[in-house]
Formats: sequence, structure tokens, C-alpha cells
Amino acid sequence: MCPTIGLRLTATAFLAAVPRKIDGIMAAIEYGLYQPSMKQRLFDLEAEKGLVTARLSETVGPSPVAVPPT
Repeated sequence: MCPTIGLRLTATAFLAAVPRKIDGIMAAIEYGLYQPSMKQRLFDLEAEKGLVTARLSETVGPSPVAVPPT
């Protein structure tokens, strides 16, 4: 597998998981389970999301495959 494709798959999987992680933290806060470390974790997730999104936008996507007509 091309390293760029692997990077894109990993980044895409991470970006898909971030909202679930944030939702989990928010649900815990709503249930009264707030810890000061949760605030830092939310900031960290948002920062990582921004870095991964920026890196992902810098990568070149896979070239389209030309399929000859049948």
C-alpha cells in the first residue's frame, strides 16, 4: 500500500473517532462526572483534529483510475 494512502486512511479514521470521543466526554460531564483533566483532553482533541486536518489537506489523494469503456 502506498504510504500516502495509509496516512489518509489513518487520518480519516482518527477524524471519524474525534466526535465520538468528544461526545463521550460531554456525556460524562452531563452526568456530573466532571474532572479538570477533561477540559484539557477536549482542548487536546480539538488541537489534534486541527493538525490532522491540516496534514490531510497537504497530502495528495490517490490518482483516479481510468476504466476503459466496455
